[in-house]
Amino acid sequence: MTPLDYEPAQIVKVAGERVSAAAAPDLEALLQHSRDDGVALTLVSGFRDYEYQAQVHRRSVARNGQAGADRYSARAGHSEHQTGLAVDFSSADGRATLSPRFARTDEGLWLAEHAGGHGWLLRYTEADQAVTGYNPEPWHFRWVGVELTTAMAQAGVATLEEFFGVSGGAQYA
Repeated sequence: MTPLDYEPAQIVKVAGERVSAAAAPDLEALLQHSRDDGVALTLVSGFRDYEYQAQVHRRSVARNGQAGADRYSARAGHSEHQTGLAVDFSSADGRATLSPRFARTDEGLWLAEHAGGHGWLLRYTEADQAVTGYNPEPWHFRWVGVELTTAMAQAGVATLEEFFGVSGGAQYA
């Protein structure tokens, strides 16, 4: 299997978005927790196949040039969305959708505090740009499971790159 045709073994819908079945229970629990706390979250993006991500990246290149696009948008075959383990959140009213301002909304602040307890990791922060290679995306979360988010917190690291000792960023062949 290559990035061109990779799809998770099982894809299910959660809140209208497709995600890997492996991540769905923790995502549903996270969304229920947010509702219980009075926080209105929605999903704006889940699984993306190779071709869809290629379209997303081409639009970003047209707006930002290649170098700019590569800091905002993974090239097709390199996106966490293609794994089915990444989602983009927004508030139910659409405030700050896919915007850095989302970090300062009630929803963004709630996610930053509670997502890890459900196995979801905020992937791209202002503080971690040099490590991850991507600009901040306070709406983009990756499911890694509660065991890993707990281990990362205990180790005092915020990124997968630091935890696993790998380089980040848009390093394309």
